[in-house]
Amino acid sequence: MIIGDPYKFAIMFDEVREWSTCDRLSGHFAFCMNGKMLPEGIINAILDNALAKVYDKLKNAPEDAELFTMDAAAAFGCIYDRVYPSDINRDNDYRFELAPEEVIDEGYIVFVIRKAGEIRVLAANPKYDREQSRCIFDGQEVTEAVIDEEQYEEMISRMEEHLRKICCRYRNAVMDHLNENTVRIVKIDEDALETNDMTVRQIAEAIMK
Repeated sequence: MIIGDPYKFAIMFDEVREWSTCDRLSGHFAFCMNGKMLPEGIINAILDNALAKVYDKLKNAPEDAELFTMDAAAAFGCIYDRVYPSDINRDNDYRFELAPEEVIDEGYIVFVIRKAGEIRVLAANPKYDREQSRCIFDGQEVTEAVIDEEQYEEMISRMEEHLRKICCRYRNAVMDHLNENTVRIVKIDEDALETNDMTVRQIAEAIMK
């Protein structure tokens, strides 16, 4: 499944049923930017968590006109210092961090920023200094993509559709379990997807209360 335009910015994912369970959707995940996949090889990911994070970060992308108009490398460096400040007294500003954990584990950093209705995505695969616990920027290419409001709204809509399907799948699995063990009524709150802090699995667990 591809959401977006792979020659600009898109999310590509595909479930592998053999890896999934009733409460975990697992499969392949990657970003597509300017016709290239990031990471270069499709990675195994917990898709429900990955999609929930990307949806949340895209929908609530921080707005900063100055960063949006900066050169890609300069903007990436400034955002990196906000997300991962070298000063231990400063808080991490994770609002910019778009990539799910599985992509970060592959060494890729992906940031998102907004200006009015436009969204800018910046991605890089920098070297990592383990002693300093910091990435080193010495000329690594920063890939960037800008999507307009129409494409952005379409991506958000399609991601919501897939997340609702996942919630329904969890609901059905819960109902099957309850029907076998006890008599209870479980109601899913369709507005639960509006939350910004819950993964899809947490949403599914919340509806069982």
